Order: sequence, then structure tokens, then C-alpha cells
Amino acid sequence: MILAVSGCTQPSIRARTPASKNEIDLNTIREFNSSKECTNDEKAVIDRTLNTLPQSMIKLKRKFEFACTDKKLKKRMLDSHLDKIPGHWKITLHRTANFPEEIFRKRIVREIALAYDHENDASKSDVWKALSSWNAKKIPFIGLIRTGWYTENVNEKGFSDKAGMKSPRLDFATYAEEYFSLDTTDLKCRTTSKFKFFKAIFKDFEPAQ
Repeated sequence: MILAVSGCTQPSIRARTPASKNEIDLNTIREFNSSKECTNDEKAVIDRTLNTLPQSMIKLKRKFEFACTDKKLKKRMLDSHLDKIPGHWKITLHRTANFPEEIFRKRIVREIALAYDHENDASKSDVWKALSSWNAKKIPFIGLIRTGWYTENVNEKGFSDKAGMKSPRLDFATYAEEYFSLDTTDLKCRTTSKFKFFKAIFKDFEPAQ
């Protein structure tokens, strides 16, 4: 099936970098929390997700530690949360009964993207911030103290997810969810410049053309 979006055509399944180009011993980049242990099915989804992501995104200075819990998380981000702990990026995933794999997968990708951004500051680049016209909120009359972000782009179509309209970092992380998604997206048509930005920094991943 070919999906036409805004004059573009995209295949219904996104192309993947061949496994031979992304072979990696996952034990060198991730481990599982023993007290909040993920089920075998959840571990399988985590590993499948890691295997579809480029090495440039997942081989960070810190290893990933994955935990799964039945509790609702206080800091919700698609019911997941990233914490910086000694030597690791801890990703806690909220366990949902009969969860769709793609939703669980997107939670994983978003948190990995946040970890990547913490180490590489991709969302802090002037190029990325300019793509959605991000500006810092500052205290009146002082001006040097940033209190948050606002975007001049109020059109949701300029973002992959409404949550991405909160800050440059969330803009980056939510965009990663769709850029590395297994589903058909219209990102290339709607957000051509952001698409090119991702393609430039993740050269070891080939998205659908």
C-alpha cells in the first residue's frame, strides 16, 4: 500500500538499516533492573527496539538500565521516565496490560532519545531550535534567567506530537519516536527540515524515502 501525504508518497513500512550494519552485543549497552524486573516479553520488545536503532544513538557513555513497574509514575512521559544514576541511564517503563508493542516501543525510543540528547545536546543546537522557532522565556527586566521555552510555531503539524511543543528537548525526543517508528508516517512531507536534521546526525540509519 502506498500512502500519499501532501503530494508525497511513502511506503507503508519504513526501511531499516540492514542488521549486518547494526550488529551489536546488547549486553554491552543495556542491563535489566533486578528489583523491578521486566517480563521476558518486555525484554524481547526492548531488545528488538534496540536492534532497530542506530549504534550512534544507543552507544552512549552510560549503559541503559531498564526497569518495568505496575505503578503509575509521577513524572509521566507516555508512562515512562528517564533517570541519571551512577554509570547508567535508567529507563523505567510502566507496565500496561495487553499493551500494543508499538506503544511500548515508542516509550523506549523516547527515553533513549532523551538520554542521547543529554549527552550530545542535539536539541540545544541553534539549527534545531530554529526549525520550530524556539525562544527562551525570561524573567522581565532581568532577561538573563531562562524560565522555560515557547515556540512561535503554533501549528501542531510542525511537530510529531503535541508534547513536543513544550521544549526543544521534548520536540527532539518525540520526533525520534516517529522517525524511528515502524509505522507509516508523513514526517518527511510535513517536517522536511527536521527529517533532514535527523538524517544528518544519524547517518547509520536509513529511513524510508
